[in-house]
Amino acid sequence: MHELLASSMEFVRASPALMGVLLFLGPILLLGLLSRLRQKPYPPGPKGLPIIGNMMMMDQLTHRGLAKLAKRYGGLFHLKMGFVHMVVVSGPDEARQVLQVQDNVFSNRPATIAISYLTYDRADMAFAHYGPFWRQIRKLFV
Repeated sequence: MHELLASSMEFVRASPALMGVLLFLGPILLLGLLSRLRQKPYPPGPKGLPIIGNMMMMDQLTHRGLAKLAKRYGGLFHLKMGFVHMVVVSGPDEARQVLQVQDNVFSNRPATIAISYLTYDRADMAFAHYGPFWRQIRKLFV
């Protein structure tokens, strides 16, 4: 036991740079693993690169790139553009489901901190949450 402790102390003294790297990368790798375990279930889609996601997969003509991906993954698939997750709807049945049947679920726009600040916490027609307030503003404008 004493020999094992002595050899481990010798390893720590011999490689402080390695210990520094392990102490730096260990928590980062642990956070990455935990975030992957807690990810929301997304539809199938291509795996992206770590930081840029699927940005490199898009052609200059975006609709053609999305059509190629739709042939492979179906009418509903997931892309990651940078740090933003996107669900692409490209089939007619899926589009009808999203736009007509479950329109109240998908009617809100995502708001960044800047949008919330500039619109006084979404108190305008363009970024207001779908609901009674939005309907009241719409009646005023229309």
